[in-house]
Amino acid sequence: MKQFSIYIYTLLSLATFSACNEDYTDWAEAQSNPQEEQIAAISASFTGATALDVDSYEGDSIDVVTLSGMAEGYSITDYDLQLVANGNTLDVPYTNWGTSARVDVDTLALYASRLYNSRQAVAREVTIRITPSVLTPTNEAIILSSSEYDMTITPGVLPDAENAYYILGDFNGWNMDAAVPFEPVAGQENTYSAVIEVEANCNVKIFPQSGIDNEDWNKALGAFFDGDAASSGLFDFTDESGQPGSITIANAGKMDVFINTLDYSYTIRVHAENMYIIGSMNSWVWENWDEAYTMIPVTQTEGKYWSMQYFNAGDEFKFSPNLGWEGNDFGYSTEILTPEAIALADLTDNGGNIKVGKAGWYIVVVTINGSTTTVDLQEPNVYLYGDVSIGAVWEASPENLFSVPDSREGDFVSPATAADGVARMCVILKDTDWWRSEFTVTGGTLVYRANLNGELSDNGYECAVTAGQNIHINFMKRTGSVE
Repeated sequence: MKQFSIYIYTLLSLATFSACNEDYTDWAEAQSNPQEEQIAAISASFTGATALDVDSYEGDSIDVVTLSGMAEGYSITDYDLQLVANGNTLDVPYTNWGTSARVDVDTLALYASRLYNSRQAVAREVTIRITPSVLTPTNEAIILSSSEYDMTITPGVLPDAENAYYILGDFNGWNMDAAVPFEPVAGQENTYSAVIEVEANCNVKIFPQSGIDNEDWNKALGAFFDGDAASSGLFDFTDESGQPGSITIANAGKMDVFINTLDYSYTIRVHAENMYIIGSMNSWVWENWDEAYTMIPVTQTEGKYWSMQYFNAGDEFKFSPNLGWEGNDFGYSTEILTPEAIALADLTDNGGNIKVGKAGWYIVVVTINGSTTTVDLQEPNVYLYGDVSIGAVWEASPENLFSVPDSREGDFVSPATAADGVARMCVILKDTDWWRSEFTVTGGTLVYRANLNGELSDNGYECAVTAGQNIHINFMKRTGSVE
């Protein structure tokens, strides 16, 4: 095991620290203690383990940090130990051996895996951060400056992935004959999904094909502690300690369960049959779900929704697949919001809400692809299409753009139609055919194609115009007119 030395030099004055002295009476008396003189620089040197390969390491624990030198009369009383990597920081449990901070090997590997949300047996680069607490010769407790060094941690090899997996739990009476199979997620290697319907606080485990074939409960994949209700995490698997804990699904309803057989990870979320936007642009009463906007399903595109929205500067909003605060809502996250969306509307985080910095109209798009959720904002471009458009074109052209209103209450207005006929209208979503986000105006009502069978006209919805007319669309009121 290679060693790495850390040197800490800290200039401290005891006058800046609270005293750890059992005689509090003397300290309470005004001017009863003279000011301490400034302490000279304190030096402490440590050695740190710079590499750990779990499968080749001999021993159950490892001294991550060891004291190798200390100023005379001083002693280490404690270590604050953290792992840092991949933009995440975790406090690491350890045993204080006085001159060292000792960590269980499997625990250290697991924490490194959590930083990367993957249990793959590959070398993980992490930073060890230590903040020692020191007792001075006069029994003053002080904290030295934090120091860091780099370490490589390679978790142990996982059981081989199998060709099929199933989910069992309270929802099917833990009956292996009723196990629900996982299906591959298109475009996401090693990722599989299953849809189940559960009551609140439903316990589940995942079984590979061999566990089902042999009715072997020791093949289960589950949580590191029984009843873990986290919506995502890493799998624990059976070893000499016995079966892993159950994963608890806290909320009732239809759920999507995703597993990654390479990373040994899982994600659980509400099966999104709908998507809603709620926020201060509806009402400052955030519990008023009657005012939430229902997003429009993109035609024949599962898991994708869009909505035309107006935001004032300072407006805040979130999304939810259900009408209520049931723990399934989501808001600001750089893992969800596209960089383009953040830049376009000057979006920032305010307590998990998405806060808008630049007022205006935006096309809001939510895409759920397997275990990945993406939120994008686009320019509010609405187009006239087809035979009545200028040039009779079936593509997005600048001359056929609708004008954009200055306020939430205003209408989008088309250019004058070029011919008699039926108007076709749409917004253009990235990487999506135009007709999947088509809409029309019938009898003063704005009607979206969404997932209707066939075209809008097949369902009795069309917008008849004569040459020279303009089409008005009010997205907030979901109304329209031809004038």
